[in-house]
Amino acid sequence: MIDLIKKYIKSEVIKNFFVYSFGAIFLKGVTFFLIPIYTKILKPEEFGQLELINTVISILSIIYGFGLTQLVFIKYFKLNKEEKKTFLTKINLIYIGLAVPLFALTAIFLLNNNIFSLPNNSFSIITLILLSAFLTFFQLNFFSISQLEKKAVFLTNFKLLSGILVLVLNVILVYYYRLGISGILFSNFAVLLLTALFIITKNKEYFSFASINKIQKKEVADLLKMGIPFILSSLSSWLMIAADRWLIAYFLQPSSVGIYSVAFKFAIVFEPLLIAPILSVYNPYIFEKFKRNNLNQNSLKLIVGVICIFFLLSIISYLGANLMIDESFSESLSLIPILVLGFAFSLLAQVFAALMIYQNKSKLLVQNVLISSLINIFINCIFIKYFGLFGVATAFLLSNFTWFLLTFFQNYKLKQKLKLAAVYH
Repeated sequence: MIDLIKKYIKSEVIKNFFVYSFGAIFLKGVTFFLIPIYTKILKPEEFGQLELINTVISILSIIYGFGLTQLVFIKYFKLNKEEKKTFLTKINLIYIGLAVPLFALTAIFLLNNNIFSLPNNSFSIITLILLSAFLTFFQLNFFSISQLEKKAVFLTNFKLLSGILVLVLNVILVYYYRLGISGILFSNFAVLLLTALFIITKNKEYFSFASINKIQKKEVADLLKMGIPFILSSLSSWLMIAADRWLIAYFLQPSSVGIYSVAFKFAIVFEPLLIAPILSVYNPYIFEKFKRNNLNQNSLKLIVGVICIFFLLSIISYLGANLMIDESFSESLSLIPILVLGFAFSLLAQVFAALMIYQNKSKLLVQNVLISSLINIFINCIFIKYFGLFGVATAFLLSNFTWFLLTFFQNYKLKQKLKLAAVYH
């Protein structure tokens, strides 16, 4: 038994998990460790304003990405070396050609409609919003490709340097110069720009503009047709994770957005620190198993293990938040355990979605996430009126549980169908 445990710990899967986790601490996770600064410098309503801005960045990157980032993750794994270069070049050129005019139109709209109620520097903030949303596409592709090629150490080193840059810029701009929201947005933009410059200088074959004549209109139409369902899926995920901020802003006080957002930070920190590394290691591993017609995912062990781990994490998060946040955000504490458990079911849903991703069952993915996100909004609209922020957190937990259940049963049905097909063959 001891030898078996040692062998498992030394495996590539476990090693890559810890490598990815370490890298995540210094990129996305660094914002978690900046919470004491944010809650000290920003008022609850300002923190809420920042979160609303971040949700707009997310939704713009989803809509204007046309689902192309998801296509890279799905198709790249199945292409040879030359096909990968051609495919990435086309994807990047299609994105640039379509997204640039759309971002220009969005800039005109935001400059003429102050939807964030920005008191000053609105032009610089809107510029940072749009540039960050535009560059997110290239960062997502870069991370996906590095994961699929199992370059765990390389990607971790890149995230380490990026995270240090974010940390240093935040301390200088936000803590010392008190630039507030502008300083935070610029720090995040700097990392996205760094990623884009690295890709351009080190991976020039992926930006070969000489290939522009090789892209046929039919190819563009076919890729967009494949990508559109993923837009719906991503938007549904956004509705489940971020739409509640706008509902809070509408039904409750502006400061309530900031209070809920701080609680959510202590829950969503497990996305880059735990969930993303697990999926980064698990998906290539399970795809290889599926390729060998091995559909076993050890479902019961996965479910029990994840729920137990996240239950412990919910307690640890509560205790940690009590030490880290400013007193003006103390109302956030009671929401944290509920939100953390919500992410347990989010992880389980994504784990059991692996077979559908591998089989290109995009309609099932969209269906499950869309239903869950609509349930989230429906429950929110009822609970928020009677239970306030506690109702919002509960709605998040229930909607993620629904997502898990739908995905689990779809996964089971698909496995039965594939096993039956294998018997007939």
